[in-house]
Amino acid sequence: MRGIDVSQHNGNIDWDKVKASGKVDFAILRCGFGREHASQVDEQFERNYSECKRVGLPVGAYHYSYADSAADAEKEAEFCLKLIKDKQLEFPVWFDIEERSHVLRGNCDDLVKAFCGRLEAAGYYAGVYSFDSFFASNLSPEITKRYAAWSARVENIKPTACRNVGMWQNSWKGSVPGISGDVDTNISYYDYPTTIKKRCLNGFSGVDKQRFSVSAVADDLTAEQAAGIMKKCSEMGMTAVRRSKEV
Repeated sequence: MRGIDVSQHNGNIDWDKVKASGKVDFAILRCGFGREHASQVDEQFERNYSECKRVGLPVGAYHYSYADSAADAEKEAEFCLKLIKDKQLEFPVWFDIEERSHVLRGNCDDLVKAFCGRLEAAGYYAGVYSFDSFFASNLSPEITKRYAAWSARVENIKPTACRNVGMWQNSWKGSVPGISGDVDTNISYYDYPTTIKKRCLNGFSGVDKQRFSVSAVADDLTAEQAAGIMKKCSEMGMTAVRRSKEV
């Protein structure tokens, strides 16, 4: 699948033209950066999300990190969760770690675990984004085995340091109708939408507002068992109707 990642720096995108181009199968949208503050919400996130949904483009989100400790990364995760609340994301929520300060402190694994762990606890499919060289020098192999990996290498060479790459950012100078100037382009090697929906993550539910009925027949079903089945159906958002056995 071919995709793009965008932020407020890409301006006011014409998503109808993006969709009609046939060049884009998904979009990863920056939701925010750093810790919670009104000035650190991406100015185009809400519009980009609603427009992608309107034209039928699957989306994911990324949060740019400035965290200098695991506690800071958790605060960034809380901020991210507020920004993506009540949204449905077909692709992971990515922790963008690339600042020099991260390297100097030497605690990159801890930052990823703190952010992604908090996202997972809230029911999201979490991943980590960085440069291929950053994965090689600052993140352990265990990180890319544990979390989805999105690696940037833009010299038209596939990532080599990040062994378990699920998504490759292959250019910062892409051209797509509807977007002024250069845009980042990506290739997804993994079917994230199917996995995310199947596992009911990222705002998706198992029922997904579909109407259906379930019938169960048992000669020896007790009143207590029937009540238990009806309770389970209710917990799943289903309406259960109890009928007496026909004679």
